[in-house]
Amino acid sequence: MSKEDIEFLAERRLESKVLFFKTKSIFTIDTKQIKRDILNHFPQIAKAEVSQGFFDAVKIVITERIGVALWCQDEQCFLLDSEGVIFEETSEIKPGLLLIETQEGLAELGETVIEGEQLSQIFDIRLKLAERTKIFLTGASLISEERLDIKTTEDWQIYFNLKGDLDWQMTELSLVLEKQISPERRDKLEYIDLRFSRVYYQ
Repeated sequence: MSKEDIEFLAERRLESKVLFFKTKSIFTIDTKQIKRDILNHFPQIAKAEVSQGFFDAVKIVITERIGVALWCQDEQCFLLDSEGVIFEETSEIKPGLLLIETQEGLAELGETVIEGEQLSQIFDIRLKLAERTKIFLTGASLISEERLDIKTTEDWQIYFNLKGDLDWQMTELSLVLEKQISPERRDKLEYIDLRFSRVYYQ
């Protein structure tokens, strides 16, 4: 995304005809249309403000999206912002960005692939796991609106119920790890399922 590309879009909307002659005038500018053009052409822009500036100027202020996670589908990966919108394809796995998968099919840039509330829950789980159990994540799979599968750096998984009490599930996880699963047994652990009233593991 370049400044020149944004200027080009704005200048196209400045052109109008007066008595059959082309002219450019800020007095006929449609700021709402310019805003729509910018947002439609640049998925990496989260917000655009367009207004008439002093004299013959047009003022455009943009806010770029920031990648907080990676969303991958069919071997294609995209940067995902805090609102769950994919906005840029990427071929490299950036350190610190959580890899998130959903059951959605292929999506286009600028589309929402995961609800902001669900994304917030995933990051809340990630933080609490690190703080309470010293467990760190390599990825998260949103299986349904209720089920979230977390893959740990120890190569086993945790199944959460996003519609349930996450604090209770976190407490149950801590108790199971403390009292039932020794550090030695965690090497052979496949999963811990926290979705029900009783905790299951294998």
